[in-house]
Amino acid sequence: MLLVILVVLACVPALAMVSRRSWAEEERPDWENPGVVEINKQPGHATLFPFVDRQAAVAGGQDASRNYVSLNGVWKFAWAERPSDAPEEFYAEDCNVSRWADIEVPGNWQMQGYE
Repeated sequence: MLLVILVVLACVPALAMVSRRSWAEEERPDWENPGVVEINKQPGHATLFPFVDRQAAVAGGQDASRNYVSLNGVWKFAWAERPSDAPEEFYAEDCNVSRWADIEVPGNWQMQGYE
């Protein structure tokens, strides 16, 4: 009887390791995998901005340049709980966004009422 108990106790840690390993190797979507911290990430670099001449570059003020476009403002926003619930062809230029909500950019969509 003692031998059976010792064998069972010896096997418990091994079984725990097997179950943990299979969970870690399980195929999951990237957004549910804590091991995925970046995909197709570009290396960091200094901001590059074309100016029309040297004087404009020295003066700075990118927003005064004809090459500058601000993305600040009101944007259309459609929140989905799961990626599979995202609007179909949301990326298409002719996508109907008339029923989407408005959010302020720059901003945080969680702070604007979406979870």
